[in-house]
Amino acid sequence: MLLFTSLSPSPSREQAQKDAISTWRATGHVPVAVQHPSDDVSAYGEMNVVILRTENTTPLGRKNYVRLDAILKLANEICLGRIGIINADCALTCGQNHIETIADPKALSIFSRTDVDPDGENPKVFPWGFDLFVMDPALMAPLVPGSSMALGLPWWDYMLPMAAINNSIPVMRHDNILRHVRHEERYEYAGYLMQASAIERALGISHNSRHTILPIINHNTTLVHHD
Repeated sequence: MLLFTSLSPSPSREQAQKDAISTWRATGHVPVAVQHPSDDVSAYGEMNVVILRTENTTPLGRKNYVRLDAILKLANEICLGRIGIINADCALTCGQNHIETIADPKALSIFSRTDVDPDGENPKVFPWGFDLFVMDPALMAPLVPGSSMALGLPWWDYMLPMAAINNSIPVMRHDNILRHVRHEERYEYAGYLMQASAIERALGISHNSRHTILPIINHNTTLVHHD
């Protein structure tokens, strides 16, 4: 299965991303990085990462963040069958073909990460978002509206499950196969607010009702919409 991501070109993130990618390879997956033309990701050539380029990005500060709808469009054009979209610094801790076995082909499968300290201690499931999605892009690509939702910026990980819920597609949550080393948040609060407004517009959520209609997430079961 192809795992789509978008790499940070920052040298400070290189080792963490290489460590994560090596686990994707070890579990039988092919890493595909979608990058802005200006991103220098030549350091990943040794990792046998497929590099695709797009100008469909959200600029913020000095960075261009690749949009979710751009990744889905590319995946739908080149893939037959299911794909994954994963944050670049999340390592897989499962065996080969495990994801394909537990992910329902007719649903959107979402995976929460387990955060650990740099020494590997203090593991805790991260409760505020998702870091791996498995889906048929032919099913999901038409449902995700074009917007500024982009990998590496806040709120993008809620776009897929909410789009699925709005179109009566089952959403299944799984834990315990993603490991992520804790680090400081790298986005500014202004970006957080900007993206919160963007997902409201894209999904037709009013500002006053945002906190009442976002989904309740049950572990290892169907995602339940809260009316």
